Amino acid sequence: MGSQTTFSGISQNTAVTSTNLFEGEPTLAVHPTNSQRLASAWIGVVLGQGAVIRTSTSNDGGATWTTPIYIPHETNHDKSADPSLQFNSSGELFLCYVDYDGTNFTSGEIYVRKSTDN
Repeated sequence: MGSQTTFSGISQNTAVTSTNLFEGEPTLAVHPTNSQRLASAWIGVVLGQGAVIRTSTSNDGGATWTTPIYIPHETNHDKSADPSLQFNSSGELFLCYVDYDGTNFTSGEIYVRKSTDN
């Protein structure tokens, strides 16, 4: 029998958003050289826009978060899905997601965006 290692820690639950509307498919990215720098994205609902990608950041390891913003659709009637975030080794932040025709479901695109303001 091999040896066992036990890890313990204290976790915290911090609400990044507070709404009665759907919010799901969350993703979280940690800066490669500063673990206190976090970025989060998820699917949210914005009245008049439908399902959109929302984002928020933290500079204190998740204790506090910026007010969420949403990524506008490329065309009217689009909906968004499947957000994914990643920092590269230089600390640049990228968001990838799907924007699709939410009316007829006949078209869609995959977008990759690079943050200009972290």
